Amino acid sequence: MRAIVLFCTFLCGAISDARGDGSDYIFTRQHVWTKMGESYVTSGLTTNGRRELGKIFSILLPKVGEFIVQGEVLAVIESSTGVHYKYVPFSGVVIAINQEVISDPGFLDQFHSWVAPDEEGWFLKVVPSNLDEEKTNLTPLADRLLYMFDIGAFEDFQPPEDFFN
Repeated sequence: MRAIVLFCTFLCGAISDARGDGSDYIFTRQHVWTKMGESYVTSGLTTNGRRELGKIFSILLPKVGEFIVQGEVLAVIESSTGVHYKYVPFSGVVIAINQEVISDPGFLDQFHSWVAPDEEGWFLKVVPSNLDEEKTNLTPLADRLLYMFDIGAFEDFQPPEDFFN
């Protein structure tokens, strides 16, 4: 167990170094990531979430200008494993939609990072209406390390022989 914790600390540090301090991302059990910006949030689907869906055929998203409410449907995704619903992490007004993921859902398959979402694979951008209060409604899974444990990212981890040296 100590090896897993050390590895997680190392990995999350590496991800944070590559993407900023890492504290600006929130994750949900439905594999939706949200990056906190200064005036808006950006949301998308994690790589693990995409892998669970299989081949994605279509994605339906809210329209620009639409007010979306936390807990309501963010995206309807039709894939080889069925129709899946992803839910809104924060209420607010949609200010942008990634047309690339709508016109070519296979576009998402090029991203391979487990939990450091690629900036190009986002779904939508929202100006949140009640961010601080709605953060308290999220599960404790909101941080990257807990998300990685929840999806089983470390189940098969075997430290190298010299890991503790």
